[in-house]
Amino acid sequence: MAEDGMTILKDAIGKGGEQRTRAFDFIDTKFGSDMKSGGKRALETYRELYAIAQLAGGQGACKEFTERFYPMLPEATRNELPFDVFSNAIREEAAQIDAKKRGFFSRIFRA
Repeated sequence: MAEDGMTILKDAIGKGGEQRTRAFDFIDTKFGSDMKSGGKRALETYRELYAIAQLAGGQGACKEFTERFYPMLPEATRNELPFDVFSNAIREEAAQIDAKKRGFFSRIFRA
């Protein structure tokens, strides 16, 4: 992505609201298939875009980014993400997303 395009993307994420939604729609269109594919490329894409969201819009943008894009990652790829890059609030959000996807018995007998 060209530098001026990156600046526009960061500005839109930073503004929040409808502008952030449009920026995330663009990210979904441009990079969604990479994230859904899993593996190293998915991790790198997710980390880079997460960092952009964090720099541009802080905690609010990170939360929205995680809610939208974390579920796209295949479970094996999600397990490879180092949670040290996430804040506690984002860790909790990711855990809630994972819990919603688990089956009944896996939630009961969770280790």
